[in-house]
Amino acid sequence: MNALSTVSVGRARLKRTASVSALLSGFSMVAMVEVDIKQGTDSTLVAVFAGVTATTIVLHLLALATSIFLLPVLDVISSHATSRISPSRRVSYPESYDRWITFAWVGSTVVGMALFVIDLAVLSWVKFSSYYSSAAVVATLVSVIAVCCLVAISILLARNEAKLKFDLAQLALASMQSGGEEGREGGREEGGGRGRKSKKRANAYKTHG
Repeated sequence: MNALSTVSVGRARLKRTASVSALLSGFSMVAMVEVDIKQGTDSTLVAVFAGVTATTIVLHLLALATSIFLLPVLDVISSHATSRISPSRRVSYPESYDRWITFAWVGSTVVGMALFVIDLAVLSWVKFSSYYSSAAVVATLVSVIAVCCLVAISILLARNEAKLKFDLAQLALASMQSGGEEGREGGREEGGGRGRKSKKRANAYKTHG
């Protein structure tokens, strides 16, 4: 993909990341504050719940902070790329931003969502293990299926994206090669035309001489 397409995709990803991370971190914080821990609940379950919830909140906040820091810069780069500013004065796109955008995107949509679902399963054990263990088992099974589906979808979409990037790179390379060949052919035709004109002039000069 060219620079403008890369910037557009990065901006879209960061905007979605900011929305998802703000939403899920808020839900996780509410779950930690509002959970009603019964007397006699296993302390190990409570510790696991606290650890998973804290990790989920911190990860989404990091993704949100990355989005907040990078979005204004990408907006400036995008506006310069679509304006009439001379290319020498435009703000260039740093390739190092790709790693940060990928971190925020994967951390929020893949790892962050998986942690949120795991947090739901642990919360069900904290909430129901003392009285309704079957409810906690059902919630855990549903959470495991959801995480497996999330991982499978992420892998399929990542493969499709990699294939799309490869196809676009191949098209760009083929376009550059065809443009170079057309330029060489045009130069040959122009040179041949000049040669024929010079020969005609020489013949005319000999005839008049």
